[in-house]
Amino acid sequence: MNAGKRGAVLREYALQGLLLLLVLAAAFPGVFFRGEVAFPGDILFESLPWKLYAPSGWEHAENRLLCDMTSAIMPWYWLTREALRHGEWPLWNPLEFGGAPLLANWQSAVFYPPRALHSVLDIFVGFTVFVLLKLWLCGMNAYLCARAIGLRTPAARFMSIAWMLGGYNFVWCYWPVPDVCVWLPIVFLGTEWLIGGRYRRGFFAVLFGAVLSLLAGHPESAFVINLGICAYAVMRLLWDRRRLRDSAACLAVWGSAWLVALLVAAVQIIPFLEYLLNSYPPGQNTNMGAHPGLPLHAVLCLWIPRFFGATADLNYWGDLDTNRFLMNYAGVPVWLAATLLVARGPWERQSRARVACLAIVVAVFLCLTFEVPPFDLIHRLPLFNLLKRTYYIAFVMFALPVLGAIGLDRWFARPRKWYELFSCILGILLTNAALYLAYSFYRGTIRLMRFQDYLSHQLLFFWCAEAVFLIVLIVSLTTFRPRLFPALLAILLAADLLVAGRGTSPSFPRRMMYPETQLTRFLENVPKPCRIGLVQGMVPPGFMVPYGIQDISGYDALYPERIVRFQYGLKTDVWNAIEPVYNIEYYLHDPTMMTQSRHPGPTFPIDQTNRFEMLTNIDGLDVYKNKGAMPRAFLVGSARVISNREALLDAMRDPALKPAKEVLLEEPLSAPLPKKPPEDPGTATVVDYKFNRVVVEADAKSDCILVLGDAYYPGWRATIDGQPAPIFSAYYAFRGVRIPAGSHRIEFFYMPASLKAGLGISMATLIVMMICSLRALRREARAPARPRSRTTATLPAARC
Repeated sequence: MNAGKRGAVLREYALQGLLLLLVLAAAFPGVFFRGEVAFPGDILFESLPWKLYAPSGWEHAENRLLCDMTSAIMPWYWLTREALRHGEWPLWNPLEFGGAPLLANWQSAVFYPPRALHSVLDIFVGFTVFVLLKLWLCGMNAYLCARAIGLRTPAARFMSIAWMLGGYNFVWCYWPVPDVCVWLPIVFLGTEWLIGGRYRRGFFAVLFGAVLSLLAGHPESAFVINLGICAYAVMRLLWDRRRLRDSAACLAVWGSAWLVALLVAAVQIIPFLEYLLNSYPPGQNTNMGAHPGLPLHAVLCLWIPRFFGATADLNYWGDLDTNRFLMNYAGVPVWLAATLLVARGPWERQSRARVACLAIVVAVFLCLTFEVPPFDLIHRLPLFNLLKRTYYIAFVMFALPVLGAIGLDRWFARPRKWYELFSCILGILLTNAALYLAYSFYRGTIRLMRFQDYLSHQLLFFWCAEAVFLIVLIVSLTTFRPRLFPALLAILLAADLLVAGRGTSPSFPRRMMYPETQLTRFLENVPKPCRIGLVQGMVPPGFMVPYGIQDISGYDALYPERIVRFQYGLKTDVWNAIEPVYNIEYYLHDPTMMTQSRHPGPTFPIDQTNRFEMLTNIDGLDVYKNKGAMPRAFLVGSARVISNREALLDAMRDPALKPAKEVLLEEPLSAPLPKKPPEDPGTATVVDYKFNRVVVEADAKSDCILVLGDAYYPGWRATIDGQPAPIFSAYYAFRGVRIPAGSHRIEFFYMPASLKAGLGISMATLIVMMICSLRALRREARAPARPRSRTTATLPAARC
């Protein structure tokens, strides 16, 4: 490429990047024009203690569905940032569940490169830039893909906007889901290159996109999206009637790229698999695992995204959360542009095959999303039975913009005749007929809920979008402007998607982000480590993590098996005798629960004044001192072995149990304890408490067991005075170490073998790839230059 063409390409992509920034400014006006941060900080004000600190005039959270941000996403990012700032690997979350894996939960996306923004910048500024960057990259990568597969600039811009602001990406933009979608156009482009016989370029494109999509933090989306690309690749090879040898070579290179990607991402995948096997129940979870697909009536949201209202509008009347309805919306102009594919005109063989195979895969994935028989039988297969079926829509939401952009590109490739509008008009008529039937079916419910005005506005906007699209096409019949009219349709698409997604991703002033309160200040100042009973005060799980406050509960994509089984197995029986081992020094209590019918009483026995002492009321919550709480580390001189798990839980229900005198174990000790231990076994003190390391100094009067009230989990190791010592489960959920009599320094540290194995595989793969790449470059440099064929295709960016 000569300097002139290179400059033209750079200018083209720079202009596209600027246009996408302008669209993002329209999507996030608070960020660009008022200096707000893209984070739903107002969710906090729904609960005490923050409710008392809500800004003047605040009534409710703008979008309550964003509570995952304050319960999980921001806590993970904050913990990662704090661990790195303290010079530690972000491996362990010490603030929830008595401790839980952090890196291994995958959605923390510790190794995803853009996540560095949260550590380099102020965490909320970093989150804002992170959100804008992922959407911008969605648009830019879609544009690059469109140009590389031969679409002209106007159609490529249409596809770019459709993918960036499409429901699946924009609705979930605060979650890790679009981080995976960013790289889908790159993997798709690499697949197209492989199908076209450009194996080296295709291999590295698929590898690059696959690695980043795996590290991005949402394995379900990565699996489903790339499943769609794989199905598309197979369909293309079958459609082209390739020789078996050529098809096998193409699939082998594609599979090799994915194999290498899995090896590079092993540092993330192997710890996750270990966590999955140690989750509750093992391998299953309410936040990760099989969930029903979309109900059939949700098909209406393909054209009217808010047909059933929206949580942000406080009028939602569907049977799933509104995000899973809104994410199905690709835009009315996208659907209408796709109808132009049937317009008359010459087809390139490759383009025809692309459209046909994409359309087939889209139809299949829509059937999987809506669980249409017999396609729903696939959900019985391994791996498929662990998926949220609604995520199948992800590939559909990418393929539709590709089809729409191809339809637009073909339509404006030459002047058109009036009769060629038939396909678009027929699509409009059929869609409106379906919507009329649906409205008639729900008319009684709509009137009962006084929903007519709202839905009338949604239908009016739909009709306006259809009308504008059709008018642009009609005008284009009289005056052929192949750049102007697609640009107008791209603007229409942007407006359509912005209106559809309004309120789903709000922004707020920086001062609203985790404001300091009297209660949080009190809890931050108590001596550490200190565990607080937050959920008993109706404080949502995870909300206190960015204040550095420990809780025995939490919120995660996976839940650690032992501590959760301990809680679920004992339930209220925990108050019989075993509760002191939780090490909860303070409990919160909302006194208003006593007057609410749905919460007829306190969540812990506050009437037992010998155990719980009310200290004060701060920010509307009572603070109770738990006088029976055992210290974080304590010594026990006697042990009882109960190998059966259910029998062990039964023993912990026994009110006669004295956990300070007897520790319950699952396996016998390597050496027995004294038969008559002293009444006071000694003292233990936590002298250092970090993310992946806990140091305890103990003075034991005889051989005994040191119990650390943190979660027992594979990967934790212990040393006694520098010598390795085995860790075993104490009371099923916590850590125990046998120590000899005398003064000792016991150190617990977390460095799981799964991480070491994954890191070793990833590093070895990268080194081998680097060596192979250098050798390939050396061979290419030594090879004699070949004359360039005059028929060699130029870069698509040079086309208009």
